[in-house]
Amino acid sequence: MRKLGCILVTVLCLGTFANVSFATTEQEAKAQLVEVLKTGDAKKLMEMLPASWIRDMNNVVRTFGGKMDEELWQKSRETAALVADVLAAQAENAAKIVAQGSLPGMGGGGKPAKGGNALDEKKAAQAREGFKALAEFLRGDAMELKTLQTTDVSALIFELAPILSKVTEGMNLKISDDDSSMLDIGAMKKVDGKWVPAEMAKGWNESIADALKGIRDMEFTSDSARSEKMQIISMMDSVRPMLKQIESAKSPEQFTQQLMMMMMPYLMMQMR
Repeated sequence: MRKLGCILVTVLCLGTFANVSFATTEQEAKAQLVEVLKTGDAKKLMEMLPASWIRDMNNVVRTFGGKMDEELWQKSRETAALVADVLAAQAENAAKIVAQGSLPGMGGGGKPAKGGNALDEKKAAQAREGFKALAEFLRGDAMELKTLQTTDVSALIFELAPILSKVTEGMNLKISDDDSSMLDIGAMKKVDGKWVPAEMAKGWNESIADALKGIRDMEFTSDSARSEKMQIISMMDSVRPMLKQIESAKSPEQFTQQLMMMMMPYLMMQMR
């Protein structure tokens, strides 16, 4: 369930627009889904999803929009946008790291991207353009809480999809035939007349219920909640000067070192 869920979220954030013809058999549906995962066609994937699932996703996003603390959300959006700004400035170094298949100075174990260690300047430029657009999207009206309260998830995804498609194309992150585990769909079943992975269908209602409960349980008024909120905001504020240092990195090695220095306090906090 978790693997398929990650695939779904990834592909929802990719793609171009195309017409779709729906599969009539399980085998056709599986082949169609594999093709969609490989091409990253977000519109086609959304059209393959059951109507009730779209309503569930709208409910989750709209509930979040009505419950989330405004100050904390705005700070989170801006921090995420700053990260996108840095990645735009460091697209070449980031692309080199992906091409190498591992972080410089951190040992091997990674899988080099197609094309080996050679840097494709055009792809790096494409990634840079995608990261810039992502920063604008994160700062835009579509991500305002008041907008999320009435948003249509399909429209939101279609707006974001071409942006992240540039990033994944530029960084060579798209799913390929070599990624057999990512393309292992398993059995399919029908929900609302649409074929979907049986494993995902089995856990869908529980996952949506858990997400809604988590959102509804959020509270920001108690002393402990206000204290935790200020700690989080303080941590995000502390990231800003570190991001500036990363933005000026001159090599993949320097980029990695500064990134790890920024992440160390958060990694240590998670280990407590």
